[in-house]
Amino acid sequence: MYYASFGILSVILHIIINFDVIKYGRRAESNRTVLRYRQFLFSMLIFYIADLSWGFLVDLKIRNLVYADTVLFFATMALSVLLWTRYVVAFVDKKGLRANSFMAAGWGIFGFVILALIVNFLFR
Repeated sequence: MYYASFGILSVILHIIINFDVIKYGRRAESNRTVLRYRQFLFSMLIFYIADLSWGFLVDLKIRNLVYADTVLFFATMALSVLLWTRYVVAFVDKKGLRANSFMAAGWGIFGFVILALIVNFLFR
């Protein structure tokens, strides 16, 4: 339970700091940078929720749900890296080899983590 308290504080702080973008960001759909940032924020919110629920599930000793939550934790971590790279490229508004390389690195990390999660599930 003590572990989950940090996650609860993180969710509260995340919502307070980014409240305007989370609530009103949909109105700025024409602005690609705000849209990418909003997607990143939602992935981080799911990441925080998966992290704090892990603390509760470990205390309850529900092993299968702990495993499922751990998979969700790592998948959202990889997704947040991917969405962060997409946001950075939109924010700096660059095109070319460096932007494409940065995006490819984000997709590579995401793909590697998802592949590792699949392999882990098959051979656990």
